[in-house]
Amino acid sequence: MTSQRTRQHGAACTKKLLEDLMVTEAITTGAPVLAAGWSLLYLLFGGGLGGAVLIFIGLKAIGR
Repeated sequence: MTSQRTRQHGAACTKKLLEDLMVTEAITTGAPVLAAGWSLLYLLFGGGLGGAVLIFIGLKAIGR
C-alpha cells in the first residue's frame, strides 16, 4: 500500500515539476516579444526611434 502511495506522490511531484519548467520557459521566451511590443507602440504613437530603442533596452534590463 505504501509503495503505491509513494509512486503516486512521485508521479504528482514529477508532473508539478514539468509544469513549473514549462511556465518558466514560457515566461522567459516571451520577454523579448513584450519589450518589442511596447517599443512598437511608442513608435506608432509618434515617438522617435531613439526612445523606442531606449524603452526596449530598459524593459529587457528589468525582465519584462
